[in-house]
Amino acid sequence: MKRLFTRLVPTLMLALTAVMLAPAPAQAQVLTISDPWDRGKFRADISAVKVTHGPKNLFVRMKFFPRVGNVNVTEAWIDTRAGNPGPEFVLSRNDLYPRFLGVYRVDRWDFKGSHARDCEKAGARIDDGDVLLQVPRSCLRIRGVAPHRVRVTAHAYDEQFVHRTEDWAPGERHFGRRFVRAG
Repeated sequence: MKRLFTRLVPTLMLALTAVMLAPAPAQAQVLTISDPWDRGKFRADISAVKVTHGPKNLFVRMKFFPRVGNVNVTEAWIDTRAGNPGPEFVLSRNDLYPRFLGVYRVDRWDFKGSHARDCEKAGARIDDGDVLLQVPRSCLRIRGVAPHRVRVTAHAYDEQFVHRTEDWAPGERHFGRRFVRAG
């Protein structure tokens, strides 16, 4: 028994050391932006936006108050270059095509002159009343390079009554100061 114990302890210590020294998998950086309730102004008010920028995918989760089953149009405007004012991309989802997520390369805060990206693995879904958008980082490449960091602003509205129903988070055509780095 003592011989077994003498052989087993060094083997276990070596295995434990190997596990402790092994590199950890890349982690996604997460940022949650809270947006105050705009009393009486919107039917579906954005209450928070959670941005998760992982090694392979960018996730944008939009939370609403009150909880709604389905918001007509949701968009995530994405800034990848701090020195270039405005967004470089927009992710757009319409409730008529609930799982389809359009990925567009833009130059300003509208769709004029935008170019649709063919991105089969991009998608959208409703998760417990939240809208979850997912896009591979490879779909957000500019000149072959995926972004190392992003800022996001969320936009939601009803197509029939845009000016009476739209909400922006954190602000209208405004990004927060913090970038979210890829894991």
